[in-house]
Amino acid sequence: MSISIGDIKIEDPVFLAPMSGISDLPFRRLIKSHGAGLVFSEMIASQAMLQEKTGSLRTSESYREEFPMAVQLAGCDPEIMAEAAKMNVDRGAAIIDINFGCPVKKIVKKFAGSALMKDENLAIQIMQATVKAVNVPVTVKMRLGWDHDHLNAPFLAKKAEECGVQMITVHGRTREQMYKGNADWKAVRAVKNAV
Repeated sequence: MSISIGDIKIEDPVFLAPMSGISDLPFRRLIKSHGAGLVFSEMIASQAMLQEKTGSLRTSESYREEFPMAVQLAGCDPEIMAEAAKMNVDRGAAIIDINFGCPVKKIVKKFAGSALMKDENLAIQIMQATVKAVNVPVTVKMRLGWDHDHLNAPFLAKKAEECGVQMITVHGRTREQMYKGNADWKAVRAVKNAV
């Protein structure tokens, strides 16, 4: 069973998720060698990428045997996200993934990751700018919402589709839940039904 993300055909629909501190180059290569169809980089701060910080450049390294490889970017400035996306495509990224899901305090306080679930207009601007900036598929990872009173993932998913985003990944929890509790599969279904 294969799937397509934009014009990229992925023969094996097993993906390695973008995980900070885990999905580094050696781990991605290992997972790819065991048959994963798509691997994602660790989350990279778009501003750090543009400043060409060594760690960010190393995190996004891409090698031929990893193709297709997706780079996940986090940030809160549409122009910086677009520039970082271009830079990563130039370095070999086949897909750019936008992070609206990270719940970690140091990311959220910079108004990136899951904090963008609270500012729908900014989230839409980031998706529009990133899709416009690159000629590869753009995907988005998001949570169900900031908390259970604000489950706006179906709305943002529909907007993502309108912006030209090619795939949406949903973490079935809110930011408030962090990594606790069970995933809400009914809420994930509502996102699927919205697009």
